Amino acid sequence: MKHIYTCKVLAAVQFLLFSILMPLSAQQNGGFENWSPSGSPPPFDWKFPTGWTTTNATTEFITAGVRRVTDVHSGTYAAEIKTLNVFGTNRRSQLALGLCKLNYPEYRIEPFTGGEALTSIPKEVSFYYKLSNLDSADVASVEVMIKRPPGMAFEDLVFYARTDLQPAGAYTRMTIPIGESGIDIETDSILIVFSSNGPDAIGANVLVVDDVAIDFTSSNQPGPITDLIGKAYPNPIQSTGTLTIVSPGYEIHEVHMMDAAGRIVSGCPHLAGDDEKMQLTNLPSVPGIYSLLVDRKYFTRIVVLD
Repeated sequence: MKHIYTCKVLAAVQFLLFSILMPLSAQQNGGFENWSPSGSPPPFDWKFPTGWTTTNATTEFITAGVRRVTDVHSGTYAAEIKTLNVFGTNRRSQLALGLCKLNYPEYRIEPFTGGEALTSIPKEVSFYYKLSNLDSADVASVEVMIKRPPGMAFEDLVFYARTDLQPAGAYTRMTIPIGESGIDIETDSILIVFSSNGPDAIGANVLVVDDVAIDFTSSNQPGPITDLIGKAYPNPIQSTGTLTIVSPGYEIHEVHMMDAAGRIVSGCPHLAGDDEKMQLTNLPSVPGIYSLLVDRKYFTRIVVLD
């Protein structure tokens, strides 16, 4: 009977969360300075970043997986996304910009109608993060999606990119480029999902995120992309190898590798103090031809061998 009561309370809390988030429109709150109360009595009096969805409604009877902290990159608050031990099983916590369904049995967020409305074509999503990874077998992740309302005559998912986040003791900047044509700003929306772990939640990860920004300046014509031939080697390269990338004339900030579908499969931020070259070791494990993009200005093909 107690379990049935708990499920009913959780269902009510989830409905309340959904009803609060329904009016979401152009209120990104990417600095996580604004937090809204659930309006529920203890122990379900969790808070969530205004304009975002969290998995708190499914885990608050243990503790809040997503909470505000003062360990910030800027401002007053950041969002901490912590993997929880729920009845002896690790459950990843998630934070999403957008209207999402909470899957209670799986303790996860399922995007279903999209996120923040688009005012123009987005060029990239950027953010700062810290990650304490207590198990090397698992990492946190961020997913960026461009979606259309379900039930329309064309595909719901217009663009998708996922990047694994490596452990970082200090705030590290990460960018997700959106190099996708065919985005319709009249119907489409952008959805961003942070997860403290992969679906199996192996490690007791603690992910802190701050200053999430969506760059909409890609409505302007981009500059030319220069081929990096000869400046990334060895090529071909083994999946366990180290790829050296020589600076094309200025300090390198961001490196991404994308598969044939345009999904980000590898990437790393610039390493401070190394302004001539950088090395990429987290190469894709699946052999194939990948696109290497440096600072969104320099490009080449990389062949990854088994």
